[in-house]
Amino acid sequence: MSIRKTIITTVVGLTLVALVAPVSANAITIAELQAQIQALMAQLAALQGGTSTPSGSVPAACVGVTFTRNLTIGSTGSDVKCLQTLLNQSASTQIATTGAGSPGSETSYFGGLTLAAVKKYQTANGILPANQVGPLTRAKLNAALGGGSTGPVIIPTGAGLNVSLAYDNPAAGTIVDGQAQAPLAKLTFTNGDNAQVSVTGLKLKRIGISADASLTNVYLFDGATRLTDGASVSSTVISFNNTAGLFTVPAGGSKTITVTADVDGTSGETVGVQVVSAADITSNASSIKGVYPVTGNLMTLATGSLAGVNFAASTTPADAYVDPQEGYTVWQTSVTVTTRAVDMKRISFRKTGSVANSDLQNLKLYVDGVQVGSAMNLDANGYVTFDLTSSPKRLEAGTRVIKLLADIVGGSNLTFQFHLWNVADSTFVDSQYGANVLPQAASASFSKRTAGTNGQTVNSGTITITKMTDSPSGNIVDAASNVTLAKFQLKAAGERVKIESLKVTALVNTSNVSGLRNGMLLANGVQVGSTATLYDPDDSS
Repeated sequence: MSIRKTIITTVVGLTLVALVAPVSANAITIAELQAQIQALMAQLAALQGGTSTPSGSVPAACVGVTFTRNLTIGSTGSDVKCLQTLLNQSASTQIATTGAGSPGSETSYFGGLTLAAVKKYQTANGILPANQVGPLTRAKLNAALGGGSTGPVIIPTGAGLNVSLAYDNPAAGTIVDGQAQAPLAKLTFTNGDNAQVSVTGLKLKRIGISADASLTNVYLFDGATRLTDGASVSSTVISFNNTAGLFTVPAGGSKTITVTADVDGTSGETVGVQVVSAADITSNASSIKGVYPVTGNLMTLATGSLAGVNFAASTTPADAYVDPQEGYTVWQTSVTVTTRAVDMKRISFRKTGSVANSDLQNLKLYVDGVQVGSAMNLDANGYVTFDLTSSPKRLEAGTRVIKLLADIVGGSNLTFQFHLWNVADSTFVDSQYGANVLPQAASASFSKRTAGTNGQTVNSGTITITKMTDSPSGNIVDAASNVTLAKFQLKAAGERVKIESLKVTALVNTSNVSGLRNGMLLANGVQVGSTATLYDPDDSS
């Protein structure tokens, strides 16, 4: 279901919003991969003969953005909006001429239109069109932004899944005892098979001079997306398992997974993680390759007094029935920042309930009444993640109000509820130490922050009629034809609404009007129904 807007003009006109359905994507094949390698070699040969620099300034939507992950249909984020903006700079790769995705109306959702434009971009740049923005395309896009590639373009060598340290694996250094989500390692999984690979199990070993309890929760992240709940360390081993898949790696592509941990040890301890052998990875790949053990660097624990981030004990809204509407507050709470300012770099909310993910759209994050980041939609898992890494939101010491708004466009008689599900679903960085702060709740250990007790129920569909701002006013010429008398907007929300009859009454000053004939309703410029006389001075009925 979706909000539908209609403009009614009396002689009258309507406008409907076009809806575009996503298309499916298939993995690239080995033949396509080989063509990509050939294209890359051609690009390298061209670069040997000279260099090129991007022209013009970086678009506003791309400030601070780099392309660090593969993008496919369903991907969301600021990098998707930047991608659309770059594609729209050329008429040959423009996503759409009007509506969502068109110049000035770029979105953060990667859909079928975006994929079609990406393939045109790939063709124009000597890259074999694929069903994703892969390493070669990312390198080209990053070069267009003036930053060059954010790392080596990884090309699989032979079949199988190869595991290695990422080029930007965290260097050995110092982390603060008590910090959250301390980055321990980055692992790159490169898929040489001709089909998507699903990794269902990953086992890590804690290394260094420390105790198991020094790492209280260990997580896997795909960029800003949390893939797992916090895992504990048992006899130096950390195990992650999900039969549905911890993550997937596209055919011929790669994915970098970050290992982070909440730290509660002793100053001077050293901690790190490693993949001991290929047997520690479970997947449907044809084989597991790499040079083992794959070992991250050691981090040394130091004592520091970090800022505090304390969530209030309760969140709003309370349990209620709610009408379909735009900009409804689906989650809100106050957060107290102590000691010093922190920078919010990421926050993610989970939706539960019976409404479809598409029934709640244009989710927006606000801090103290000011929108932060771009509007987002729920992903396939019911999460909405605001990745503010490129432009963190500074939260000064004191109490701040964080809220989440959404357009309720469907789900009549169904329920929904929003949660800050896990302590690792928000990232606050101490402004002096540069370390992630472990959030608390009501001066106690963090637990799930849930809006209301039982959630909200969406009421039956509604329809509203409002006069358009460009509805004509003033005098009209007597004896003129095809005169627009008024324009109205009809908006349905919650469910489809069928208008079976619509009565239009003309208010007439009988002393000055000789008649209003051939009146008609136009829906989006198309006549609806037959013409009728709106006023006839000779008709006394």
